[in-house]
Amino acid sequence: LEATSGTEKPTITRLTDHVVKRGRTDGSRHAFVSASKVLVADAESPMELKEYDLTDGGNDVVPFGSTSLWVAQGSLGAQAFVPSSDETALTATGETISQSGPRRDLCYSLRYAPDNTLYVCGGRPDYTDVIKNAGSLFRFDGKNWDDMEEDTVLKRTGNLYTNLSSVAFSPKNPAHIFATAYGTGLYEFENGKFVKHYTPNNSPIKSALASTSGSFLRYVRTGGCAFDEDENLWILQNYTDSALLVLKPDGLWKSLYSPSLSSGVANSIVKPDSKGRIWSSVEFETGRSSGLNCFDYGGTIDDESDDYEVFRSGATNEDDTSVSLAEVKDFCFDKEGQLWIGCANGVFVVEDPDEWFDSSFKILQPKVPRNDGTNYADYLLTGVTVHAIAVDGGNRKWLGTIGGGLYLVSADGSEILEHFTVADSPLLSDNIFSLAINEETGELMIGTDAGLCSYRTGVSRAMPTLSKNQIKVYPNPVRPEFNGMVTISGLTDGADVKIVSAGSQLVASGTAVGGSFRWDVRDASGRRVGSGVYYVMITTADGSTAVAAKFVVI
Repeated sequence: LEATSGTEKPTITRLTDHVVKRGRTDGSRHAFVSASKVLVADAESPMELKEYDLTDGGNDVVPFGSTSLWVAQGSLGAQAFVPSSDETALTATGETISQSGPRRDLCYSLRYAPDNTLYVCGGRPDYTDVIKNAGSLFRFDGKNWDDMEEDTVLKRTGNLYTNLSSVAFSPKNPAHIFATAYGTGLYEFENGKFVKHYTPNNSPIKSALASTSGSFLRYVRTGGCAFDEDENLWILQNYTDSALLVLKPDGLWKSLYSPSLSSGVANSIVKPDSKGRIWSSVEFETGRSSGLNCFDYGGTIDDESDDYEVFRSGATNEDDTSVSLAEVKDFCFDKEGQLWIGCANGVFVVEDPDEWFDSSFKILQPKVPRNDGTNYADYLLTGVTVHAIAVDGGNRKWLGTIGGGLYLVSADGSEILEHFTVADSPLLSDNIFSLAINEETGELMIGTDAGLCSYRTGVSRAMPTLSKNQIKVYPNPVRPEFNGMVTISGLTDGADVKIVSAGSQLVASGTAVGGSFRWDVRDASGRRVGSGVYYVMITTADGSTAVAAKFVVI
């Protein structure tokens, strides 16, 4: 557009046929971006426009320096480019600036795979047809996030892709996973790539609606999924008489009849135990009782004559008091094989899962002593909705609640060790949906209704044997400005730890929790220790093995 004087009309010249999205200038260069091109002109000769191919397109562009261009590329982030040697395309230079988080802040279910890859499901079982969270299956390898080809799944299936609520990993290949959606069935992925969508059209998975309905494939109410040790994939269904489905390693399917789960609408979590029994939860009261079910197929999936199950919506506790197991939100097995259950009214423990089938079965409600000079104690978190449970390397329990924040309790639940809320910590919300622990690092991932955050517990998985090569001390060196805890990892559970100065003076001692020991860099009188080399003397609990390590305090 050339300005003119007087009554003459301005001259307008088309410089390109491309549809330009945005344009910017730094005073010396003008830059414009289209769906597949970046256009650049010098300020002194704006009519001479150069075109550069841009493979992934862009939303905005900013000229920088004499030759560089920064391009905003949506979910791909922002990337710096320079012209290629033949001046026809742009070549990326330097690192991409991208979001360090998942595509959305939806994190209803968290699970770590055996290779320490974190999977996040952003959907949730929706019994009211109100929640329609888009896809939202995310993967984090410790450095980068990806969305498991969400857009590809939508294109290839041609169906809704919502409410992904559960994920399971193959025991032989952790990168081979399956995920269920409460509405559209089962999805298979391998190495982050979409493989297959299982629906009533190609599997025994059933819809809540008749096949004549136009919404037939949008009412496939699959609940939780999990692999057992024999690589059978167990899947919960809702609104159908075959609530338990099995996809066997040979690719064949088997539908199992569970009277307690049949035609249910709130079958949500499924977990096989070490003896092959299938535990599953009914999360909400929906005209029938919620609670916990244990299905024993006798080790023979194809022979249903020996199948047996016991469903409980309540039980008698150790004080002979009737308690409700209403609305089971989560359950997990700890390192001693005990089953911890989070419900709408607190937390309960099945000390010996074998006794679940006994008519005299009693459930344990952990008690926390008041320590006020009386012999009184209170049931742990009674009346509190415990929505998530995770077990750390020391067999301690992390309990996520709705409205009450995050609790850490001792291995037996008799002591509350920590309590975090938004009022006294960086916790994003007091409403916690899911928890997952990286047993190698001890990092606890916390899924809330306000997004995902993490906490370094300092307790890693206990090692089976004590070896000098596996001991790690960090940070090392400990710098003057450091005010945190020094962590010693790679230990056996209960190992005896002593920290001594170069002059052989004992400055700290204690016992490993799980595979870790933590020290606040202070001596017995609470004073920060002086600079120097410090030695860590470690002995197994039975005294059979001893190793040493060292680190420096500056």
